[in-house]
Amino acid sequence: MDHHSYEQVGNQLELYYTHIIEDNKKRENYGLMKKDIQRIWKNLFQKCEKKQLSHSLKRKVWFLYYIEKIVKENNYKTVAIWGAGYHSVETIEWCLLLELEVLQVIDSYKKGMLNGYIINKPDECNINAADIIFISIGNVDGCKEVMKVLEMQGRVRNKNYFLVRNNPCISINENKIGEEQ
Repeated sequence: MDHHSYEQVGNQLELYYTHIIEDNKKRENYGLMKKDIQRIWKNLFQKCEKKQLSHSLKRKVWFLYYIEKIVKENNYKTVAIWGAGYHSVETIEWCLLLELEVLQVIDSYKKGMLNGYIINKPDECNINAADIIFISIGNVDGCKEVMKVLEMQGRVRNKNYFLVRNNPCISINENKIGEEQ
């Protein structure tokens, strides 16, 4: 699979930024989408009842903007969060911001509850019940395992599943970036 070579990653990043620029050109205000950013932040303030955005969330505002467009374009309403660790709490904030209903939290190793959600084992739940899935796993190898499962079920990264710790270099391809295929 050559989807994660330096050239392919570069092409995907170029497409992503071109998409943002072209979308910006369609707007009345050619500024830096200030109205959208303010709307997203205001929405987050209201839904999370916070006075400040976390530093981590501020750094991801462009990624969240991209996800929000996909959510709206596809009329997504529900989400499953795969992983019940540190990053999952932030992921729940994303779901509030994006107005997504969390159907389930999935984890292979943890039991109990996460912020009021029951943690299910992968084989105890219907993964396909959710419109999208956020992989909220800090361990790269764990992310790759979940990516393989989701892609075998026909899911597509950055379309109907997303990595919370998004990194274009994480690939389910066994070859390292830059190696010959």
